[in-house]
Amino acid sequence: MYDAIIIGTGPAGLQASMALSRVRRSHLLISMPEIRRNMAAPEMHTFLTRDGTPPLKFVQEAKKQINGYGFAAFVDGKVVSTEKGDVGFIVKLNDGTNYAGRKLLIASGVKDVFLPVEGIHPRIFGSSSRICGIMGNRHCALYILWRIRTQGPDMRCHWH
Repeated sequence: MYDAIIIGTGPAGLQASMALSRVRRSHLLISMPEIRRNMAAPEMHTFLTRDGTPPLKFVQEAKKQINGYGFAAFVDGKVVSTEKGDVGFIVKLNDGTNYAGRKLLIASGVKDVFLPVEGIHPRIFGSSSRICGIMGNRHCALYILWRIRTQGPDMRCHWH
């Protein structure tokens, strides 16, 4: 039984893993690597000291640092159920594998809901399609205008 199970290996899940590793707690991280919100993005933003870092490079560096402590295990799979057990939690993956942990942390991130706009597809999100998390803020509008200017006519803007 692990001290904790973390569902999600984005920045939040990896940060939680680092914290658990630093206090010598065994834990399991479960990821779905083919389902990453920012997989098409050339760089990540708003993460302290990593602004502009390619997402894949961030994940690789984080895993290397976490593995250096020796308390984390990584597994790929889709979680199909979680349940409270007698001493902790049971997490079941789509391949039928069960894992047990005393604590459960869900760091699965967010899922963007794309408007039915021609030419916008989740696979291009982060490359030629963007969602601004601070809509209504004048800085966001300026950022979008700057992106249009630097990316040219291939940049699409859809206001909602």
